[in-house]
Amino acid sequence: MARLLFNTERQTQDIVRALHVAKEGSAITISRSFKLLPQTHKRILGVLTALQSLGNWKVKIAAPNRTLEQNDKMWAMLTPIAKEMELKGSYYSTADWKCYFLHILGSEQRFMPSHNNAYIPVGSSSKALTKSEFSDLFEVIRHFAAVNNIDLKEPAHPQHRQTA
Repeated sequence: MARLLFNTERQTQDIVRALHVAKEGSAITISRSFKLLPQTHKRILGVLTALQSLGNWKVKIAAPNRTLEQNDKMWAMLTPIAKEMELKGSYYSTADWKCYFLHILGSEQRFMPSHNNAYIPVGSSSKALTKSEFSDLFEVIRHFAAVNNIDLKEPAHPQHRQTA
């Protein structure tokens, strides 16, 4: 899969040429964030027109994903919960609590069967959440902490980073 980025008119033309030579069944990902400003809409329209002339293409317009600062804050918020909260006789890791809150938020959860007929959650990631969804996640975590008398001590700049 080719990953193409474009910032300039020349790069836009290069992408259009690449699209014309793409073979049936090959995958091309065009990844670029744009604010819809007068100076960028012509380039976006040019690429969309080129895509339309080539047949079936999928274009996704989405809100921006979460920031690294939001990710850091999430892990800082989950740490005291993991240390202080006992749930049905057990303590759970920050990663476990992340999955718990993503489930409450309504994020897709996948499960795979294990050898003993139990199911194991897999693939719970916060990476694809938008900034707005991440803010909602913070509210869910804050509410949970308040109900369970857990002081999150939310630092402005967390000391560690754990990737999701």
